[in-house]
Amino acid sequence: MLIEDVNLQYSLYPSASFTLDLNGKKNSETVGADRLQSYLGMIGCWEGALTVTDSKGGGTIAGKHAAFYLGGDTSLNIEGGLVKQLDSQGNTIFHHSRGKVAVSGGVVENGTS
Repeated sequence: MLIEDVNLQYSLYPSASFTLDLNGKKNSETVGADRLQSYLGMIGCWEGALTVTDSKGGGTIAGKHAAFYLGGDTSLNIEGGLVKQLDSQGNTIFHHSRGKVAVSGGVVENGTS
C-alpha cells in the first residue's frame, strides 16, 4: 500500500506476486530520468501476478514511459485506480509474451493531458 506519493527515478522489478494498493496516492516518474529505462517502463514484471487496487480512490500511476512492461507468464489485474501513459506515442501497458492482462475496475488511458 502506498502511504505517500511516489516519484520513481528507477524502474521497479518485483520478483514475486503482489498487490499494489494505490491508496489514493500518485505513483509517477521523474520526467527525463536517465535512470528510468524507457523500454522497460515504470514497473517491469517477468513472473507472478500483479494486482493494482485503489482502496481510497483517486490513486494514479502515470508517466511518459509505459506504466507496466510485462513478460513471461506474468498476469496483470487492474481492479482500481487510473493507469495513464502521458506520451501519446507510447504504451500504457506492454506485454510481449503469453501472460494475461485484465481490467475489471479502474481506468487505463493512453495519451497526453
